[in-house]
Amino acid sequence: MRLDMGSQVRTSDGKDAGKIKRIIFDGDTMTVRQFVAHEGIIFSEERMIDVEYIERVDDDHTVHLNISEDKVDDLTPFVHAEVMPLVTGDAWVTAEVHDVVRHPGSVPFDLLVLTHGTDVYDSNDKHIGNLDEVVYTDEGQASSFIVDAGRIFTHDVNVPVTAVKSMTHERIELNITAEAAEAANR
Repeated sequence: MRLDMGSQVRTSDGKDAGKIKRIIFDGDTMTVRQFVAHEGIIFSEERMIDVEYIERVDDDHTVHLNISEDKVDDLTPFVHAEVMPLVTGDAWVTAEVHDVVRHPGSVPFDLLVLTHGTDVYDSNDKHIGNLDEVVYTDEGQASSFIVDAGRIFTHDVNVPVTAVKSMTHERIELNITAEAAEAANR
């Protein structure tokens, strides 16, 4: 299966559940855990949806869920970050309040949030492009990343997960050169 950033998500009762905005990924086991569907413009919501709720993905990349709109509304909202105030000093005299991020939102610390903006770099620290899709098995095991490569005339480069050296929320580093990645797609 493929999860394509920006793909339409539909519920089992045929309702629109938004578009894929983020993929929640376990970099240690190279598995897709969840994805985040973004719905609405003015009153927008983002929900975290487990991959087990995916019934199928069509050829046009539309993701069909096996749960209804009501069940989607009950899923955990995606929270970018929770900010907790930290007060220092004497609360009655010279208290200073600092904003401190205590938790990176609704995603556990050990998981990564990948987006279309996640940069992909080769082994020479050359920017190849941006993550566009994650290809994975029914069990959630990732087999490859589809990278939107190029600046003006973009094209897809299929990068196997075995070529990944390291990952963060903002960056995927490969253990191969851009030329090797391109050559593997010919």
